[in-house]
Amino acid sequence: LGKIPLKHWQCLAELIDNSIDALLSAERVNPNWLSEELGLDYYPIHITLPNDLQLTQGAGVITVEDIGPGMTLEQLLDAVKAGFSSNNATDSLGLFGMGFNIATAKMGNVTTVRTTRRNDESWTCLRIDFDKMIKNRAFAAPVWTEEKEDHDVHGTIIEVTSLNQTVCKY
Repeated sequence: LGKIPLKHWQCLAELIDNSIDALLSAERVNPNWLSEELGLDYYPIHITLPNDLQLTQGAGVITVEDIGPGMTLEQLLDAVKAGFSSNNATDSLGLFGMGFNIATAKMGNVTTVRTTRRNDESWTCLRIDFDKMIKNRAFAAPVWTEEKEDHDVHGTIIEVTSLNQTVCKY
């Protein structure tokens, strides 16, 4: 997946598109979701990019975090399944189910996703580690939960580590 030609900015744009798709999905159910749920007139998406020193030292992290509705475990498993897409050409930005997998594989070897919905007691977490998958010759994406302090918190955090310096230096 990491060898598919996708420019560095397209990788990041794919993850941002997924966050925006979460908002659009919530607004299809409730057109006033943004103001009623968040009390905001904008949708913040927080992006963290590594600096050159972090990349050189192998400590770089790319993070895309939103405060969207979050996902169930089933939705999370579907979201990372190669070839799966719940999007259609008129309602969503991303048009093909491989976008998440290609983008994260291109940027780095380890992707961790944490997601939670309002009133969930914990974060649902999943890790895709391509180095381990290659070593073990099997697809395995461990899933676990992490306690969350505030039950009103919701959203999704995507963290890519073990970064590809060539792709991420831009």
